[in-house]
Amino acid sequence: PIRLADGQFGHDMLHAVSGLNREAADWWVNILSLPSTILRTGVTAAPDFIGANFLRDQLSAWVLTRDFVPFYDGARGIYSDLALRDVSRIYARAGGIMGGSNVAAQHESRVKREVLQLRRKGIRFTLNPFTRDFWRMTEFAETGTRLAVFERASERAKKDGLQDWEATVEAAYTARDYIDFGRRGSRMLAARRLIPFFNAALQGLDREVRGLRGKISEDRILQEAISPYIKSRTGQPLSLVERKNKSRATRVFAYMTMLGMLGI
Repeated sequence: PIRLADGQFGHDMLHAVSGLNREAADWWVNILSLPSTILRTGVTAAPDFIGANFLRDQLSAWVLTRDFVPFYDGARGIYSDLALRDVSRIYARAGGIMGGSNVAAQHESRVKREVLQLRRKGIRFTLNPFTRDFWRMTEFAETGTRLAVFERASERAKKDGLQDWEATVEAAYTARDYIDFGRRGSRMLAARRLIPFFNAALQGLDREVRGLRGKISEDRILQEAISPYIKSRTGQPLSLVERKNKSRATRVFAYMTMLGMLGI
């Protein structure tokens, strides 16, 4: 927060910042996105979705991040979120994502500005505790997974020699990059609102590709990710780079096999 001597300039700056992405608020887009919003809200609030999403998150975090122990770390993360442990407060202070794609779709600065406008008009309201707790329940499963990823990444960063705050920033980025619902291009704002879970699907695929190979500029990512393991098993000669990547290729092949069997 900053305080500016020129009141009008400060007022204009506030509305410029809180009005970012206003092109997504076109009234046609608002009308056309209503069915998508209803569908997305209904899906994310369904109890069976919450359970299935937690299961998927455990497997995804196990594949895409280091040192993550499925279900054990997830349960620890949920407890940290519900009990508001120190790691939960540090995670929130570092800008971690709370909840899933439905929550991330809200523009926080705009919501705060509209609440203040209602208050200036004399309109005040309180959230029903049952409603508040229900929506909290729809978020904790995914937030718990991210908290566990954050805690593991923070511990790893400190072992690598980073200071507390540096480790926190590194861990917050790792937990956000696990799948970042707020990451999108400037031309995707309308599509993100009109097609339910479209951006989440794109970000998930992009993160999986980057996790397998470390880059997204080639079309043979999967083949190159597992070829050192296949070559070593079949007795083919390995290059120096392939020898270096053999352990990762073995791990990727094992992940793919186990996830494939679960999928079947």
